[in-house]
Amino acid sequence: MTWQTLRSLTDGRSAPIKAVLMDQQALAGLGNIYSEEALFVGGIHPCRPGKSLA
Repeated sequence: MTWQTLRSLTDGRSAPIKAVLMDQQALAGLGNIYSEEALFVGGIHPCRPGKSLA
């Protein structure tokens, strides 16, 4: 996954980034453990709004 792909998934979405990552229609199969790990490594709080990443 590239930064551009992640940004296209989060554009305009006010839901928390964790909810955006867990949305199976947007990104299937990521799962809780991988989304938590990716957010931790990236230093992104799971409650941060998705649209704030852009």
